Amino acid sequence: MAAGPYTAVGQSNTYVKDHNATGRMITGFSRNPNEFMLNKYIQVRPVKKDAGYYLQIDQYNASRIANGNIDDYVWTDGKTAPILNDNGLEFRYLDYRTTRRAFTQQLGNKSVEQADWSVDTAQADQLAQKAMTVRTVQAHQALSLAGNWDATNRKDVTTIAGAGQWSAATSANTFIKKTINAAVRQIMLATNSKVRRKDLNLVLNPTTAMLIASTQEIVDHIKQSPFAYSQIKNDESQWSEYGLPDKLYGIPIVVEDATINTAPKGVAANQSWVMADAIAYLLARPGGIMAPTSGPSYSTATLFAYEEMTVESMKDQNNRLTTQRVTDDIVTVLTAPAAGFSLLNLY
Repeated sequence: MAAGPYTAVGQSNTYVKDHNATGRMITGFSRNPNEFMLNKYIQVRPVKKDAGYYLQIDQYNASRIANGNIDDYVWTDGKTAPILNDNGLEFRYLDYRTTRRAFTQQLGNKSVEQADWSVDTAQADQLAQKAMTVRTVQAHQALSLAGNWDATNRKDVTTIAGAGQWSAATSANTFIKKTINAAVRQIMLATNSKVRRKDLNLVLNPTTAMLIASTQEIVDHIKQSPFAYSQIKNDESQWSEYGLPDKLYGIPIVVEDATINTAPKGVAANQSWVMADAIAYLLARPGGIMAPTSGPSYSTATLFAYEEMTVESMKDQNNRLTTQRVTDDIVTVLTAPAAGFSLLNLY
């Protein structure tokens, strides 16, 4: 390598630039998988096979009293007990099939060994975020598909009696409150009141969250609520990000802020929210994120996981390569659509 020309001593040329100058500062934006909002409204159920069945019981039979005639069940002395045809349990088996996806990247061993920062760890972090992004995309593909919902639990807000688009909500028309109340009422009717307001989450993306926060209905609702003082104090909550309380009309708000960049490498980024604008979901997820291994589940959507977020780092000594891989073998299914509601055309 040819030597450069001689130069006079100056204030910034008497040392060799290196990473230590900034205390080895690293800027990056990989998200911890545990920070994804998906964990707050989807329940996970480990499965033993990558394909199988789950059992769905007809919820309406449990409350069926044909024609409202309670006298059909009267048992008078000296008579045989009544046996009606509408008491029988009805069920069906529905199938699921998981899909295995691998998020892989190879690094040269020299690059890893000579780097003065954790290249392999940073790479693994990005792969894990990709896996969680795909999980979120797949879940919202399932939630957005009309065929996965009962018609009574999927509505354009303008078709709900007394309601309208949330962007036009005021303290006089209370479109948002009326919409949520109508959805909760339908969920209770569809689940024999097993799933109630306390079991639900209101899921919407940041654009929708910021829009409704500026509506007159929400502004006035906050003014008249005990949350107003905490907003003035700037308490740490969704106030500082979206201008919304943690709960709206008794239902926790979950702002799904996962992003996706659909641009190929080398092209300007095309960043957007995974969850679409102008929609909201009321979703049940009773209990913790992990579903019980047996027994009933009332979670609107369930993530069946045959293999969940396996992180591997493999050394190929022959080719002197290090392979980083995250593997996810999952599918999200609307296992209890009666326990949820899809709200469309919010603005």
